[in-house]
Amino acid sequence: MERRDILKDQIEQLGRVLGKMIAKLLKLKDHEITPSTLNDLEQELQDELDLNIDDLLALNDQAIENFLKERKFHWSHFEALSEYLHEAGQMVRGEDAVKAHLYFEKALALLELTDKVTKTISLERETKKHRSFAPLSKVHSCSILSLKLITTRMR
Repeated sequence: MERRDILKDQIEQLGRVLGKMIAKLLKLKDHEITPSTLNDLEQELQDELDLNIDDLLALNDQAIENFLKERKFHWSHFEALSEYLHEAGQMVRGEDAVKAHLYFEKALALLELTDKVTKTISLERETKKHRSFAPLSKVHSCSILSLKLITTRMR
């Protein structure tokens, strides 16, 4: 019984910290954000949850699942983390398109992982998937268009 209470407390702590980080990001969205501001938020995640966002961005989908399960993340935390990554991607989009792409890609992967773990499909998650996928498809479309232009000019 005591072990279950400790686990429940850890799960609640994860939710509170992720919620706090998302709220901070959303507040910053209205103001100018700098790379150091985002680094500060990510350092806070590292300090409070032992969660290194750069490490997370480097993992493949299966490794992300293992990484989060080892840290006792609940599926609802996958969604919260996905939200954080999406918002962070939106904020760095203008300065660092490559990093923004990674944020969006992992946000989408976390939503897919949530579907897999819960064995359910949620209309809200599907909407979030499309929102996270939209910037990715624009990047791919622009890359294909650029390639076509370059190829045409070379002829």
